[in-house]
Amino acid sequence: MTDVPAGLDPGRTVLANCFPLAENTYAAVITDERGGGRSAVDVLLAAGHEDVALVGGPEGNIAADDRTRGFTDGLRAAGLSVRQGWVRRVGWQIEYAAALNLLDATERPTAVVCANDRVATGVLLAAARLGIAVPGQPSACARA
Repeated sequence: MTDVPAGLDPGRTVLANCFPLAENTYAAVITDERGGGRSAVDVLLAAGHEDVALVGGPEGNIAADDRTRGFTDGLRAAGLSVRQGWVRRVGWQIEYAAALNLLDATERPTAVVCANDRVATGVLLAAARLGIAVPGQPSACARA
């Protein structure tokens, strides 16, 4: 929700990726975050991955929460469960430490859905540090 600055004509203003505080005052275009999370999983499943993790945005963030729901939807629709410890809700920046912790485990995912390109960069850096070839194992898929 956002407070729209005074003086903007509701008939000529469209809000992008946010809602106005006052309902039904401005048109808004919102992305399908849940569908995007689901699509990212679908791409990785189609590539043959079944051990898929998520390094996602922070809990309590509308977009990150919906992307996580989509991630879960995608795995469940394929008859797969969300692996304990493989959903890391961290942030929107280069989440190197979270990725390093995830990829340095005895059992690691073959694919990682990332909150955005910056998070994917952290996953790629962690994989390089650990000598893991990407693509190969794991694959990284960013949902920007």
